Amino acid sequence: MWLDPRCLESFLIAAETLSFSETARRTGTVQSAVSTHIRKLEESVGRPLMLRGRGQSIRLTEAGQVMAVYARRVLDLMDEAAQSVRRPDGKQTITLGTTTTLALSVVPRALEVFGARHSDTDVEIACGRSAETFRRFEEGDFDIALVVDQGRRAGRMFVESAELAWTCGAGFVPPEHEPLPLAFQSDGRDLRRYALEALDRAGRQGE
Repeated sequence: MWLDPRCLESFLIAAETLSFSETARRTGTVQSAVSTHIRKLEESVGRPLMLRGRGQSIRLTEAGQVMAVYARRVLDLMDEAAQSVRRPDGKQTITLGTTTTLALSVVPRALEVFGARHSDTDVEIACGRSAETFRRFEEGDFDIALVVDQGRRAGRMFVESAELAWTCGAGFVPPEHEPLPLAFQSDGRDLRRYALEALDRAGRQGE
């Protein structure tokens, strides 16, 4: 049986504070991610660890009280292990989740600026679709998520706006009364939506 350290951390803080909102604040995530972590931990051990419900106070079950003791031991041991093998150059590592499109466009410039200011920090990058990347960010897989606009919400920072660019071959002549032939990157689902919306506004169709 494997216990996710992120789930143990969320559970332990929730056990100590009896507050999902405070746990989310301390772990730098959101309450839904905290709930997911604790649910995964309960699924791993096969027993409920917390009693919780809408409008009710959080309480640890008997199994939860036992798990809190072991969670502290496991996390302390992991910290000790990390300290013992910490990189001699003192560098830190942060994880960035983003899309292939942004990794090839915006990210290199951002990393250039970041590297000049934080030469003691390495960045590990993982690429995926925007929605999936943001879901993994909320679950704690990434320290930072840089994705195509998923809707303005509290806690999300808007960093850059780019105009939609249309490209074609040198000899291409747009058909007047037929849909425009379109091609997108395999991970360009969000950009595809913006392109089709732009065609709708122009009274054109694409295929």
